[in-house]
Amino acid sequence: MEKKTQEKELIKLMIDDPSDFVFHAAYMAYSKTWDENPSKDARSELNEIMLSFSKGEIDDRVFYSEIHAFRRDINSEMSIRSTIRTQKKRAWRKKEQRKTRLSRYKK
Repeated sequence: MEKKTQEKELIKLMIDDPSDFVFHAAYMAYSKTWDENPSKDARSELNEIMLSFSKGEIDDRVFYSEIHAFRRDINSEMSIRSTIRTQKKRAWRKKEQRKTRLSRYKK
C-alpha cells in the first residue's frame, strides 16, 4: 500500500495555452517527446521541465536544451544527411496540372 502512494502514476500535463505561441510550441514539443518516451524516469523528468517552464523558472532556450536529450526526431535527423530536391517553377506547375487532370478522370 505504501508503494502505491510513493509511486504515483505519471500522466501527461494538460497545460497548453494556444493563445501564447511560444508556450504552445514548447508544449507541442513536450507532448510529442512525452508520447515517444515510454520510460517513467524520462516522463517524470519531462513533466518537471515543463512545469518549471510554465512557472517561468526557465526560459525557452533552457527548456529546449533540456528537452533535446529526450527528443528522437531531432536526434535522428542529425545523424542522417538529407538532400534537397529542387525543380523549376514551370516544371512544378506542369506536374501539378497533370496531377489535377488525371485526378479529374480517376473515379
